[in-house]
Amino acid sequence: SRPTLSSCMVRCVPRCYVPLSRAMLALSISWAVVVSATGPPDDLITPLRLAMKDKHRDVQARLLVHNFFSEFFRHKAALFNNLTGARVSIADTTLAKWYNDVRDDLLGAGMFHGYILHGAWIPTFASRGLLLDLTPKVSEDPNLNWLDIFNVARNNGALFRQRVYVLPLDGDVIMMTYRANLLEAAGMAPPETWDEFLHIAETFHGTDLDGDGQNNDYGTCFSSSDSDIGHTMFWAVVAPYVQTGGTAEGLFFDTQTFKPKMGEAFKAGMAMYKRLIAASPFVDYGPLEWSAAVQLFLEKRCALFFSFVGSTKAIISAQRDVGLNNTLQVSPLPGVACGELGGKKCAHRGGGVNHAPLYATGGTGGSVSARASQDVQECVYDFWAFMSDPETSWYDVANPASLFDPLRISQVSSLSDPDAREFSAFKSFGWEPKQLSVLYQNVQFFFTHPNGVLDLAVIGAKEYTNDAVMPPLLNYVSGKADIEETVNMMEARVALVTEKYGLHSQLNLYRESLGLPTLDTGIDDGNHISLDFFLILLGSVFGSAILMVLFLLGLSSHIRAQRLAKAARSLIERQCQDAYERVWEFQAPMVLMQATAFLELQGLIPHEEARDRGLLKFVDTVTDYDSDVYTVFFSHQWLAWSSPDPKKIHYKAMCKALAAVSTQANRPMHEIYVWCDIFSIPQRCRAVQQLAIRSLPSLASSTDCFVAVAPDAWHADTGVLCDRSSYHRRCWCRAEIVSHWARRGTTAGMWHATQEGLTPMAPDGLTDAFLENVDVMGGLLSCCARGHENGIPCDREELVLPMLGVYGEIYANRNMPNIEPVHGAMESRLDSIFPPSFVYYSACTGPVLEPLFGDLIYAMRDRLNGYGKKSRMSIFSSRPGSTKAGGGPAAHTRSVRSGSSFSS
Repeated sequence: SRPTLSSCMVRCVPRCYVPLSRAMLALSISWAVVVSATGPPDDLITPLRLAMKDKHRDVQARLLVHNFFSEFFRHKAALFNNLTGARVSIADTTLAKWYNDVRDDLLGAGMFHGYILHGAWIPTFASRGLLLDLTPKVSEDPNLNWLDIFNVARNNGALFRQRVYVLPLDGDVIMMTYRANLLEAAGMAPPETWDEFLHIAETFHGTDLDGDGQNNDYGTCFSSSDSDIGHTMFWAVVAPYVQTGGTAEGLFFDTQTFKPKMGEAFKAGMAMYKRLIAASPFVDYGPLEWSAAVQLFLEKRCALFFSFVGSTKAIISAQRDVGLNNTLQVSPLPGVACGELGGKKCAHRGGGVNHAPLYATGGTGGSVSARASQDVQECVYDFWAFMSDPETSWYDVANPASLFDPLRISQVSSLSDPDAREFSAFKSFGWEPKQLSVLYQNVQFFFTHPNGVLDLAVIGAKEYTNDAVMPPLLNYVSGKADIEETVNMMEARVALVTEKYGLHSQLNLYRESLGLPTLDTGIDDGNHISLDFFLILLGSVFGSAILMVLFLLGLSSHIRAQRLAKAARSLIERQCQDAYERVWEFQAPMVLMQATAFLELQGLIPHEEARDRGLLKFVDTVTDYDSDVYTVFFSHQWLAWSSPDPKKIHYKAMCKALAAVSTQANRPMHEIYVWCDIFSIPQRCRAVQQLAIRSLPSLASSTDCFVAVAPDAWHADTGVLCDRSSYHRRCWCRAEIVSHWARRGTTAGMWHATQEGLTPMAPDGLTDAFLENVDVMGGLLSCCARGHENGIPCDREELVLPMLGVYGEIYANRNMPNIEPVHGAMESRLDSIFPPSFVYYSACTGPVLEPLFGDLIYAMRDRLNGYGKKSRMSIFSSRPGSTKAGGGPAAHTRSVRSGSSFSS
């Protein structure tokens, strides 16, 4: 029998649910029903397949897909291998890890030769040259019938700068499914607006919909999880509030400034979303994954449902088995009544309603790694073309096992014709004729609407639409932050992503994706007279004299360039030496407190109070460090802007952790000493404080035990949840982790202290989750969120020399057994972990491309390899790191802008 959420509620704590099980999915997507009389035979030879026959004999290719597709893809791979002689294998990953696994493999080991991607991810990977340009292949492949794919799916789901990088396979159409019998019995019409949808949801919420005699069912079910497709459902609700003027208006950013469109219209959409959440299973289970939403709907516990067609296919194919046949209907998502838009134009109204169907994620398709060999690239491309074959894909989009949504005109144009093969295919999987006639209208409506919304297609799209938005949003709908605090936090997080990738380039990518011309913003570009014109003019006047001028100018430039290069090398040498000293010498004394004294504090106290009470032990140099004592480094994020732990949540977790550490290390409390920022770093003397902060990596790597204190708690000023996940996103926390790890490894003593007690930080070794900490510069910083007031340096710049020193130690010891994995994890992505430059932003400078690590990583390697001054650094541009990292000017001003063009 099927597991139920109801029984889970009885057996388990709240917020527990049973994911859609294999048994449950068997109702709709078992491969036992994949091949039927309505579908094409497996060995069908189409024109496209004929061209591939025996073409790839013994060519091996590995493809990465997410696990809800995996069985379908393995079946297809077996057919393709039989046809072509290839040996294509399929690996899968979870939906939550999908993006990161694709990114890490493309940037790192390159174990896979092809990837299933969302169209919105294409700019992130194609801009770095990681994906093969498929344009020549597509243009020369008449059997692919490229123009049969809906225009939106071709453009938003396949292209980057007018070149094809993905073959679209899945349309990602979002629509609503509702229990028509319930609405008819209540005298309600299908909802045209979100207000009507909400009224229906609130009417049925808390009533008995499944006939079990309990009034505990839900008005609506949909995904709300930030590790699932929850962000797409949020943007689908918000879209008709924000975008009213046509596709080119865009949903996410102002097309002139790239400022996020999070004004009053956005807030109105947020408020609607919160009320929908209140009429959903979120109230019992918290954030819900799509499969759990499907399961609840099939258990008759929801009146309304909205998601991708792929999810809807799972419901429709099981409707007869669960007794919902002749009760369900599908429909486009609601819109917003034009009169509710606060005076905004309603350019494409239909019946007085503004609809804005969101082409979420840009659909899904197949890509090819640019690093694969040519024969493997040919094989992988042909596999994706095999999947997209218009002579067979009509059946695949009907098949629930694919979870694919229609994206070709031919796949839906005949759904109202009972004699058509497409109609028969959908009907064989449980669709009723009345549902099919509406499905065709829905898909047409979705792909051709003049106010259709294109999902964000810029570099780091997922970081904007999910990572920056969903955590604050979940706090808001949980009642832990108000709407103004939430929007402010969203805007700050969005600004961090823009800072990471570059305002100018992101703005123009966004405009390109909407079909708008790019803007010449003039950022970092001077108004220079054309050199060619100048030379011609001078040549016409002065003749051969100009040659002498040019020679002298060239000689002067050469001498000046030599001087600059020498100065740059000198600065690089000094920065490498400083980096070495940052790791091996304390910049300020290490300040410790005996554990027995710490346990008597009753709460965390500042440095000055602890000093005056005689509770602190000062260690001035590394050589003074007493190896007989056992030291614990407490790393944590502050729970308020001005106080680290206003409710003593972290202090209690630290005390509990000390007891566990004492047992683990077999040390009595009087032999244990504690480092914690609030009392180990001066709070009043800014000069000494800065020296102590610069010593953090050295201090963290010198202690015996590293404890990340991260019990669930709410930040007093922002209302944001501070937990293990948020801890690991912080830049300084990552720096401390990497510093300890680089010298001590994970096995000696790296722990999490949470409400569950002390647990190992890396119980399964160097997993992907742990290796996220390696990307120190990709972490979040408060200085960036606050906009670098008065041009203060970014903390990333403060971390350059310490992190350079840490890398130097890792590289020097790279052959040691405990350091070799650390070195390997970094080596494949040096430029992303140690970026040569970054985009600095403040009100007084605007966006500026500034140096960060420059060529320091390579200089440090040369230094350790013994190349000395005559090093291979000469083959690089000899770029020093940030001057803010070595006693340079204290603040950024407009006058110190880089002369290079502003780009990501």
